[in-house]
Parts: sequence; structure tokens; C-alpha cells
Amino acid sequence: MNLSLVAFFLTALLQAQVSGFRISGRVLDGETGKPIVNAVVTLTGRDDKGSNFPPRPEEGFKRTVTIGADGLFQFTNVPRGPYRLHTEHPNPVVPYRGDSLEFDLTADLSNLGLVLSPAVSRVPITGKVVVVGGQPLPSTLSAISFSNDPVTVQRDGSFQTRLRPAQHYEVTIQNAPEGFYVESVSGGTWNALTGSWVFRDNPHPPIEVVLGVGRLQMSGRVLDVNGSALPQATVTLLGPLPAREVHFVTLNAAGTFSIGNLRSGDYELRAKTGTGEDMRAVFLPVTMTTASRASLDLVVRPSSQVAGQVVVAPPRTVAELVRFDLAVEINDAMGTQTVRVDSKGTFQFRSFEPDYALFLKNLPVGLRAGSISKTAGAVVIRLETILGDDFPGGLRFDRR
Repeated sequence: MNLSLVAFFLTALLQAQVSGFRISGRVLDGETGKPIVNAVVTLTGRDDKGSNFPPRPEEGFKRTVTIGADGLFQFTNVPRGPYRLHTEHPNPVVPYRGDSLEFDLTADLSNLGLVLSPAVSRVPITGKVVVVGGQPLPSTLSAISFSNDPVTVQRDGSFQTRLRPAQHYEVTIQNAPEGFYVESVSGGTWNALTGSWVFRDNPHPPIEVVLGVGRLQMSGRVLDVNGSALPQATVTLLGPLPAREVHFVTLNAAGTFSIGNLRSGDYELRAKTGTGEDMRAVFLPVTMTTASRASLDLVVRPSSQVAGQVVVAPPRTVAELVRFDLAVEINDAMGTQTVRVDSKGTFQFRSFEPDYALFLKNLPVGLRAGSISKTAGAVVIRLETILGDDFPGGLRFDRR
């Protein structure tokens, strides 16, 4: 035999022994055939006396991957031997049954299909979309979505689909004119603040999805501290809260804006100009009830240094809290930033005061944030001891 050919096969064999094999596949929902995001696939070596291979030389061999949006998983450099693949979802919206596969690895394994079946099956339902007050459906409305799963809506508002009892669904509408929103859904528990719905088993058909129409307006202008208009500013509207839907607001040449088709609720208006240290920004909370809001002035200002202090009552000390990596999360017009608290209980950050909210992170069991006080360029957080069994991990302070 050609010596070079022998050398080639020996090299290939040695590389396979060193680098190992590749295992890849996909995790799918056994009912829908779609990928299951955040499912966990675990590869473990097994000590199987019935196997043609000896037990894994590395005791306790175990590797884990988490599934992404494409549903794919992959393990590389896996040595020859007996293995078990196990798939499960640690925090599912819907309970899934796990799936396992045992095999003896002698070569690359590709296109493995691991299927997780829901513990509760979907059931057929009929529904109808109507507009509050008996108004006609908008002609552009094409579909209603249950957690990003679109369902076609007929011209009379009727629809048919399959849903899973006890599952939380985010219900939205597609291609409807500006201002239309889901006001309520029958046949289960509806949360108007979050736009989520829990489907109840065996509801009386048809399920009714009621659309509301926002008719309120919000208008104002963006100015600098000298009262000059800033038509080049970037303005966004968030809300209604707690939903974090972001709307970009158009300014005219005079720096004014007008936003229509709004419904009642709490909103956040933000405006900013510049970047980095030259950034000027402002945050303005706005509550819409039954009347429109006009003449809202968004005055952008530069950020300033804020000195913070965490105070804890004896016998506890701030120094002992450092072991828990006590930190403060700040949310303002610049976004979210996290700063550490030092052994003296102090911390510093830049913000567009007083428009910031604080969240105390990594607070040990037995303590909670009891109060907050703000003055020009300073903020003090006072901790207190918790009596009882309610031990939250942190407490948020709203802007005020």
C-alpha cells in the first residue's frame, strides 16, 4: 500500500480521536412543528453495560446547550462512546414532556430531530372580532395574532384557530388603522394593562375580541434651556404602560409635535439631542384620561453628576453588603446603567435629574429599600429590616 495513503488514514484516525465527532439537530414542538426557543439539550456519557463501548473515560461527562430561534443545537469534539441526549424546557409557557435519545457514537450525527410534545393539546375554537359601540370593522384589518401566531379574520370578523387551555397569549391585531387596539377578549382572563389573555377550557363560542379606538391627542414642543425650539431632536413616546411599545414622534420646523389616536393610560415622552457628553435629554411622564393633553414643553438639559448614598440601620452595616455586590440600576433618558455601591455605601452616576428611576440590585435577604430622598445632585436610599417572610430582591423607586 502506498505509504502516503497509509499516513493519510493514520492522520485522519488520530484527528478523529483527538477532536472527536459532531452531533447536531433540531428541537421542535411535536404539535406545531416549530422550533422551541429556550429548550435545553443535555448530552451526557452513559455507563451502559449493554453498550459495545466502555464507559466514558471522563467521569461525569456532561454538556448543555440552549436552543435559539432556529431550533438548532450542536455539540463538537465529542469522543467516541455511549451517550444520552435529553431535551426539556426549564421554564415553559406551556408544560412539555421531555424527550431522550440513547446511542453509541462512532461517527458524526447530523439532522437529529428531538420532539417535545405539549402536556396539554390545543383545542379548536371559533371567534369574532367586533368594534366597541357596534362600529364597522376597519377594511384593512386582516388578521388577529395570538402570541405572534397570526389567524386570518374574515370580512364579517369571524375567525377559527386552535388554542391551548391555560396558556398566556399576547393578543394583537394586524393591518388595522392607527388608534385601534384590543380592548377585551372573552372566554378567559384578560389583562388590559399587558394585553395578555389566558384561554379558559371549554369557553362558550364564539370568543369575542373587542377592539377599542383611541381618540385622544397629545401635543407640545421641544426646547432648550433658553426656550429655543429644537426641531432636530429625537422624540419617542412609550406606552400605554406597562407595555413598552415605542412610537417615534415627528417634529416640524418649529420643534412642535402632535400625536393622535391615543387611548387612556400612562405614557412616557422622551426627547434628546446630541451624543455622549454633549447629549441633552428630558423625560416627561404623561397620564391620559378622558381628555387630550396640549402645550407639553419638553425642555432638554445636560446630564449632571449625582452622588448617591445607601444608609442601613444598625446592627447591619453597609460594609457587609459589599459581599453581595450591592448595585444600583438607573433608568433615565440615556437608557439603563448599573453602578456598584462601595464599602462606604456611596455611588455616583450621571443623569438628567430629577428624571431618573432607581432599582436596588443584589439586596440580601432580610433587608429592603424603605425610602428614597432626592436633592439637587444627590440621592439617599435608606434600607430597613424586613419583619416576616416577605423578602423581595429589590425595590424600584419611580421618578418623582
